[in-house]
Amino acid sequence: MEFLYAAAAFIIAWILIESTLYIANNLARPQVAGQMSHNNFVWSLRSTLLVIFTGTSVFMHFNIAVLPEVVNFICPL
Repeated sequence: MEFLYAAAAFIIAWILIESTLYIANNLARPQVAGQMSHNNFVWSLRSTLLVIFTGTSVFMHFNIAVLPEVVNFICPL
């Protein structure tokens, strides 16, 4: 079940990232000379957002699923 939550969160995050980049691409259409730097900016933005969303989902999964088990193993009540 946790895997389904993680997969759904990843798909939602990917849709948010791609829609944000689509909007940014169409609003900030550069001149021909600046096309390459704009493309690099879009790819760096995509990578940054993907790292943020993935890191957040992994951290949440660790807190929800793993951390209570570790605490119960180390400090049983």
